[in-house]
Amino acid sequence: MKKKFRLAWRFIILNEKDEILLVKQKNNWAIPGGGIDFWEDLISTIARESKEELWIEAQMDKIIFMQDFISCKNEKLKHHFEVFCTIKNNKDFENVIKTYKNSSHSYELRDAKWFSIDNFPENFLPIKLKEVLKNFLKDKNNFCVKYHSAINW
Repeated sequence: MKKKFRLAWRFIILNEKDEILLVKQKNNWAIPGGGIDFWEDLISTIARESKEELWIEAQMDKIIFMQDFISCKNEKLKHHFEVFCTIKNNKDFENVIKTYKNSSHSYELRDAKWFSIDNFPENFLPIKLKEVLKNFLKDKNNFCVKYHSAINW
């Protein structure tokens, strides 16, 4: 069985109403982001991935959540580690719903919408992040990083 490790960086974008931008990838809604390329630092990954998917470069602010999990598909085991951060330039994304389809990687996204935390779609992943986001929105200044692992060997 083949094994692979994937490190990804996801960016949490808030609008003025504290709604969160979610993107639909295949059948699930998620926080936008993507994998780190070899020889790329984390800050560069955020800028590149946001530009590729949403046509705007995000600027990293605070890390609020990390998770790791294992997936298995077609006899391939993949260990994922994802870091979720807020961004500094939320205002730059105000009209992203109207413009993201112009980006070079918009084909990866089926849709993009703003959601209030209480109206997240049922098919949102990762499930554990929803509660973390609720707590973050209650007290943004004093929030501490949360970690979740779904690796139970």
